[in-house]
Amino acid sequence: MSCIYGERQFGFEDQGWVAHFIFSLLQGKPVTVFGNGKQVRDLLYVQDLVRAFEAVMEKEPEPRVFNIGGGMDNTLSLLEFVDYLEKKAGRRLDARFAPQRPSDQKVYVSDYSLLTQATGWKPQVSVREGIDRLYEWVRGYLSSDDR
Repeated sequence: MSCIYGERQFGFEDQGWVAHFIFSLLQGKPVTVFGNGKQVRDLLYVQDLVRAFEAVMEKEPEPRVFNIGGGMDNTLSLLEFVDYLEKKAGRRLDARFAPQRPSDQKVYVSDYSLLTQATGWKPQVSVREGIDRLYEWVRGYLSSDDR
């Protein structure tokens, strides 16, 4: 699975970075971007992940390993993601740059074609729609008394 994100995610620097960046922006906290920010990731909205699991249970394909991710249509670089968030919020993210970590890939995009062939599954929620949903959930969460 690639970068899974969605409502009710409380991310941190190494896991759930999409939510981590949104929480940090809205709370005025700094984030660390390792490398130059041009790293590309595909993002998969959590409801699409659940749909993928349901498709496998329904179709019962031959046992094999499947990649699950957002694919080429749902990619963003970290810089593109930050730019999108800043425009949405109307404020700057306190992004601090640090050296690239040895284990970080410069580009990661999932090829989910085997899963599509076996089940017909494809992501349905675009990366921007999913980010918008998570952003609105975080805003609501931060302004609620239920935290």
